[in-house]
Amino acid sequence: MLPLVVLVILVAAGLYLRRMRREVEARPEMTEERIKQQWRELGFFSEVDNEKRVWTLTGSRAGLLYFPDLLLGYVAD
Repeated sequence: MLPLVVLVILVAAGLYLRRMRREVEARPEMTEERIKQQWRELGFFSEVDNEKRVWTLTGSRAGLLYFPDLLLGYVAD
Protein backbone atom coordinates (compact mmCIF):
# COMPACT_ATOMS: atom_id res chain seq x y z
CA MET A 1 0.00 0.00 0.00
CA LEU A 2 2.78 2.45 0.91
CA PRO A 3 4.61 2.01 -2.43
CA LEU A 4 1.33 2.79 -4.24
CA VAL A 5 0.86 5.98 -2.22
CA VAL A 6 4.42 7.07 -2.96
CA LEU A 7 3.92 6.35 -6.67
CA VAL A 8 0.69 8.35 -6.75
CA ILE A 9 2.35 11.31 -5.04
CA LEU A 10 5.32 11.21 -7.39
CA VAL A 11 3.08 11.10 -10.44
CA ALA A 12 1.01 14.01 -9.12
CA ALA A 13 4.12 16.06 -8.47
CA GLY A 14 5.36 15.27 -11.96
CA LEU A 15 2.01 16.36 -13.38
CA TYR A 16 2.15 19.60 -11.51
CA LEU A 17 5.75 20.35 -12.42
CA ARG A 18 5.12 19.52 -16.06
CA ARG A 19 2.05 21.75 -16.14
CA MET A 20 3.80 24.61 -14.35
CA ARG A 21 6.83 24.40 -16.63
CA ARG A 22 4.63 24.58 -19.73
CA GLU A 23 2.67 27.52 -18.35
CA VAL A 24 5.77 29.41 -17.27
CA GLU A 25 7.40 28.87 -20.65
CA ALA A 26 4.23 29.78 -22.51
CA ARG A 27 3.38 32.83 -20.38
CA PRO A 28 6.38 34.56 -18.83
CA GLU A 29 4.07 37.28 -17.46
CA MET A 30 2.85 34.89 -14.73
CA THR A 31 2.93 36.72 -11.44
CA GLU A 32 3.31 35.27 -7.98
CA GLU A 33 -0.33 36.14 -7.29
CA ARG A 34 -1.50 34.33 -10.43
CA ILE A 35 0.43 31.21 -9.44
CA LYS A 36 -1.18 31.28 -5.99
CA GLN A 37 -4.60 31.66 -7.60
CA GLN A 38 -4.00 28.61 -9.79
CA TRP A 39 -3.06 26.58 -6.71
CA ARG A 40 -6.31 27.69 -5.08
CA GLU A 41 -8.27 26.63 -8.16
CA LEU A 42 -6.58 23.23 -8.13
CA GLY A 43 -7.38 22.80 -4.44
CA PHE A 44 -4.11 21.24 -3.30
CA PHE A 45 -0.37 21.60 -3.54
CA SER A 46 2.63 19.41 -2.86
CA GLU A 47 5.79 19.96 -0.89
CA VAL A 48 8.99 17.92 -1.07
CA ASP A 49 11.28 17.11 1.82
CA ASN A 50 14.41 15.81 0.07
CA GLU A 51 16.11 15.01 3.34
CA LYS A 52 13.33 12.68 4.51
CA ARG A 53 12.43 11.75 0.92
CA VAL A 54 8.76 12.54 1.51
CA TRP A 55 6.12 14.30 -0.59
CA THR A 56 3.27 15.99 1.28
CA LEU A 57 -0.05 16.94 -0.29
CA THR A 58 -1.83 19.83 1.40
CA GLY A 59 -5.13 21.33 0.43
CA SER A 60 -8.82 21.69 0.94
CA ARG A 61 -11.01 18.66 1.42
CA ALA A 62 -12.54 19.13 -2.02
CA GLY A 63 -9.12 19.59 -3.63
CA LEU A 64 -7.68 16.47 -2.04
CA LEU A 65 -10.76 14.47 -3.00
CA TYR A 66 -10.27 15.72 -6.58
CA PHE A 67 -6.66 14.50 -6.66
CA PRO A 68 -7.43 10.83 -7.54
CA ASP A 69 -9.69 11.93 -10.41
CA LEU A 70 -6.98 14.21 -11.74
CA LEU A 71 -4.43 11.43 -11.51
CA LEU A 72 -6.70 8.87 -13.22
CA GLY A 73 -7.48 11.37 -15.98
CA TYR A 74 -3.76 11.86 -16.57
CA VAL A 75 -3.16 8.11 -16.70
CA ALA A 76 -6.05 7.67 -19.15
CA ASP A 77 -4.50 10.22 -21.52
